[in-house]
Amino acid sequence: MNSTMAGSWRDQLAELDAEGRTEDALDVLRRAAFERPDDADLGFMVGERLKKSGHLRDAAVVFALVSSLDNEHMRFRALLERAECLRLTGDYSGASADISRAMLIDPGSHWPVVAMAEVYSSAGRDGERLEFIERHYDALRPDGKAELARYASGMQAYWRFEATRGTPGWGPMAPERVPALEKAGIILLVKDEADIIGQNLVHHYQLGFRCFCLINNMSTDGTKEKIEDFRERHLDAFVLLVDDPVAGHYQSKKMMMYADVFVKHAALVGCNIAWVFLIDADEFIAAENTYSMQAAIEKFEGYLNNYENKIIVFHWIHCASSLPKDVFDDKTNPFETFNKYTSRLLPVVPKISYRSDSDLAIMEGNHFVRSITCPLNAVITAALGGWYIWHFSLRSRDHVRKKIINGGRAFEGTVGLESHGEHWRERYSLYQKYGEAIVSQVLQNHIDSILKLDDVNDTDSSTGAVSDLDSRTSSSNQLILSVEQDRHLLNIRGNLNDWEAQIAEARNHAERTENKVEAVRRLAWLQAAGGLLDEAEATLLASAEMFGDRGNAFYSIAALRLAQGDPAGMLMFFDRALSNCDVSEKKRAEIEDLKKSFDDNRFFMPFILDSVGVDPFSHDFLCFVGPQKVSAAERPTYSRFMEHALPVIGLISGAAINILERDHALNGASYWYHLHLGHHHWLNGDRAKTDFHYGCARLESLSHKIMPTHFNAGVLTWLDSRSVNALAVEPAVDFVGVDGWRWCAPSDELAPPQLTIVVGCDSGYFAYFPKLLLSLIKTVMHSAVKNVTLLHIHFAEPDRAQLEFLEKWSKRLNHAGSNLHLSYAFGSLKYAEPGIFTCLRFLALPELFSRYNADTIIIDIDDIISADFFEKVDGLRAADLALRMHNFDESQRQIAGEPWSINASQMYVAANEIGKLYSKILKNFISVAYDPSLPTNWTIDQNAVGQAFDYCRKKYSKINVINLVEYGSITVMPHNIGGKEALFNFHGAVTIYNFEEFLKEVS
Repeated sequence: MNSTMAGSWRDQLAELDAEGRTEDALDVLRRAAFERPDDADLGFMVGERLKKSGHLRDAAVVFALVSSLDNEHMRFRALLERAECLRLTGDYSGASADISRAMLIDPGSHWPVVAMAEVYSSAGRDGERLEFIERHYDALRPDGKAELARYASGMQAYWRFEATRGTPGWGPMAPERVPALEKAGIILLVKDEADIIGQNLVHHYQLGFRCFCLINNMSTDGTKEKIEDFRERHLDAFVLLVDDPVAGHYQSKKMMMYADVFVKHAALVGCNIAWVFLIDADEFIAAENTYSMQAAIEKFEGYLNNYENKIIVFHWIHCASSLPKDVFDDKTNPFETFNKYTSRLLPVVPKISYRSDSDLAIMEGNHFVRSITCPLNAVITAALGGWYIWHFSLRSRDHVRKKIINGGRAFEGTVGLESHGEHWRERYSLYQKYGEAIVSQVLQNHIDSILKLDDVNDTDSSTGAVSDLDSRTSSSNQLILSVEQDRHLLNIRGNLNDWEAQIAEARNHAERTENKVEAVRRLAWLQAAGGLLDEAEATLLASAEMFGDRGNAFYSIAALRLAQGDPAGMLMFFDRALSNCDVSEKKRAEIEDLKKSFDDNRFFMPFILDSVGVDPFSHDFLCFVGPQKVSAAERPTYSRFMEHALPVIGLISGAAINILERDHALNGASYWYHLHLGHHHWLNGDRAKTDFHYGCARLESLSHKIMPTHFNAGVLTWLDSRSVNALAVEPAVDFVGVDGWRWCAPSDELAPPQLTIVVGCDSGYFAYFPKLLLSLIKTVMHSAVKNVTLLHIHFAEPDRAQLEFLEKWSKRLNHAGSNLHLSYAFGSLKYAEPGIFTCLRFLALPELFSRYNADTIIIDIDDIISADFFEKVDGLRAADLALRMHNFDESQRQIAGEPWSINASQMYVAANEIGKLYSKILKNFISVAYDPSLPTNWTIDQNAVGQAFDYCRKKYSKINVINLVEYGSITVMPHNIGGKEALFNFHGAVTIYNFEEFLKEVS
C-alpha cells in the first residue's frame, strides 16, 4: 500500500475505491476489522467485499465470526450471507443450517425462506421449493408475505414458461373477449407513447376491457390525440383521460391515487370495477397457445370470478425484433414485429392486478404490493393459466431516445425516489455525455440480451429453476415425498395421532431430558415424518454435536438426502457418519472398496454395512426412502434396504402396508414383501397369514439367493403353528447330537439345588467362563443365601485343559456344606456352528428340570454375576417366566418387531408346569427347525424363545410373566461395561491358568 496514504481507514478505503484498487481496499478493511473484532458492521463489510470479489470461502469464515457477535440484526444478515456463500460453493447442508439459525432470530422475515428455496434450487430439489414456501408463509409478517408471494409466483411462472416455450409454433394468441373483464378497469400512465398506445387500447378492448383510465404525463408526440381517437371510436367504453402536469416519476403514488378516483368515477356511469389492472403502454396481456383460446378464457374467468382471489400476478415476456429499427410504425402489429419472445423469462418481472376493494399499497413500478395479509393461494399466478404480459419495452431508436430523455428527466426531478430508476438515471447521464451512440447501444444490447437466450435448447439457467413445471423431482427416484403421493411420507403424519402435539411434546422433552441426543433424534424423525425435511436436517445437525451421537445424525441426514434424490449429498453425509463412528480402519477400507462397485447409490448404505459385518448406526430414518422399481440384479441390495427401512414406520400400521403394496405394484411378489406382510400379520394376531407369508418369504429367499439381514434370519427357521403344537406333545429327534453327551454332576447325596444357572458355549467362548465362575463364587461367599445354587455349562468340543479346569473346580465346589455346585455336560456336535452354540443352554433345560426340579436362570456365558444377583432372583420367584421382551405391552402382546425379537441373553424359567412345557418346546423347536442346508440358522434360539412363549401364553390364561426390560438385568452384561473385550479385561483378565490367584484375592 502507498506509504503516503494517511488518515483513518475509511479515508484510505474511499481513496483506494476511487482508484479501483479492489484488493488493496480489501486489505485495509481486513486490518481494520482485525483491530476491531467486536465491530459487527465492519466485519460484515469485509465479508461483503470478499463475497463480491469471489472469495466465497473466506467470506463464509468472516460471516461466521460476525454471526457469533451480540448484534442480533447483524447476526441475522451474516447468517444469510454465509448461507449464500456456502450454497454457491455447494455446501448445501451448511447453508441450510445457517438459514435455520436465521429463522430462529426473525421468524417473521421472508429472507430465510427465500434463501432456503434457493438452496433447494441449487441442490436440484426444485420440486420442494413451493411446498417449503407454503409451509412457512403464514408465520411471516405482512411485508414478508408480500415478498414471498412475489417470489413464489415468479418461480411458478418461470417453470410454466420453461415447460412450454419450446413447443413448435409456440406464441401469443389474438385477443378474444373475456366476459369477466367488463367488470375490470385498466390504468395506464403514459408519456410519449404515440407509436403503441393505440394498439394497446384496441388490444385490451378486444380482450374484454371496457373501463380505461389513462394518465397522460405531459406527452408531446400525439399520445393524447391517440387516446381521444380511441374514445371516440369506442363509445361503449368508459375512458377517463387525465392530464398529469407533474413531471416527477411518482408512478406508484399516481396510480393509487387515480385508481380510487377511477373506480368511483366509473361507478357514476354504472360501471362497477371489481378488478384494477396496472399496466404500461408497452405491456399487452395475452394468452400463449398451449391451451386453446376457449380454455385460456375459462381459466382467466375462473381467476376473476373467484372472490377468494385477491391478486393476479402476470409476468413479462421480453420481446425484441431481430434487428434494430429506427422507428416503429403505429399501424404495425407489435406481436409480429417484435417476434423474438421465447427466451428465458429473465429477469422475472411481475405486474399485478388486484380487487378494487382491497386495501393494498402498490410498490414503485406497479410490480407488486408492499404487504398482504391474505392466504398465499389468494395470490394467483396468471402464467399457470397461460396468461402473460408481452413486453415491447424498447421498440426503435426513436423510442429509446425518448425513453432515455423522459426517464432521466422524470427521476431527476423526483424527490424521495432517489433509490429508484437507477438505470434511467445512468442512461440519461451517458446520453448527455455521448449522444446518439448511447441510443443505438442501448437498443442493440436489449435485442442481444433476448436473442442470446432465444435458443429453446439452452439449458443454462441463472435461477436454477426447473424446466418442467409438472416435474417435481430431480431424479428417477420414486420418492415417498413426491407429489404423486400424499406429500407426507405415505400419510405417516396422518398415522401419527395428534402429530403437531407430538412435535411440541418432543421439542419440550428434548429441552428437558438428560438423554439429549435420543430426544432430539425423536424430534427430527417426527419433523421428517410430517414432511418438514429441512427442519429435520437442522435438528439432526444439532444432535451431531451431542454426546452419544456417534455418527447417527450424519447417517440419518444421508438417508434424507437419498430420499430427496441427492446421491451426492447422501455420499457426503455417509462418509461423515463413518468418520464419527467406531468402525476400524480395516472395515472402512472394505467399505470404500464396496462403494466402488455400485453404479447406483439409491439404497446401498445398509447393504454395504451389512456386507462388511458392521452395523453402527440407527436405521430409523431409512424409512423415508422408497419404494422403487428394481432390476433382478438389484434385488438382493434393495432387499437389505427394505429390511432396514420399513420396521421403523411400525409394521403393525397401515402405512407399512401402503408401502408394501406400492412396492408390490413395482416389483411383484418378493422376499421382502412376504417377510414384512408376515411381520404385519403376526403383530395383528393372524397366525395363519403369518405362517403363509413367512413360508413364501423363506422360499423367495432361498430360490433367489437373497440372504436375510441378521435380525430377520429367523424367517428361515420359522415353524408354522401346526408344527409348534406338535412340539408340545411329541418328543423331538435329537438332530444336533447332544443327548449322548457325558454329564458330570454333583453326587445325588448332596443337597439338591434350589436354583440352577445355565450357560452354553464352544471351546472359543469358554474363555469367558472363569470370570463368570469367579464372580458367582464371590457373590455366594458374601450372600446370606443358604440354599444351594448349581452352575451348569453345556459345552461343545472342549479341549483337555478346559476339561481339566472343570473337573478340578467341580471337585472343589461339589461337597457337603458348599452353597455352590458345578456341573457340566460335553461332547461333539453333528453340526458345529455358531447358530447351535448359542442354543446349547436351551438344549440342556429339560434334562436339568428332570434332574433337579429347580427354578432356572439362563444367561450368556460372557456375563458377570453381580453382588445383588440373589436379591434380583428372589424378585422373580413368583413368576412363571421372566423374559427380555422389547416392544411388548402390559398384556404381553407384541406391538413391534419380529416374532423372534425376544432377547435370548437371559431369562428365568420356573420349575412348574408352564416352565417345563416352555423348556420342552425350546429344545424341540431347535431340534426340528435347525437345518444345516440353510445359509444361516442365526436367531434360531430367539425364534424358539418367541414361539415357545407364544404357545404358553395362549395355552395358559393365567401366566405370570415378568418383563426383564422393565425389571432390569439380573447380571452384568458386556454392553454395561463397554463390550466383550472390556468385560473380559474388567478388573483383570481371568483365565483357567490364573483363576486360583484371583480366587485367593476374593477369599
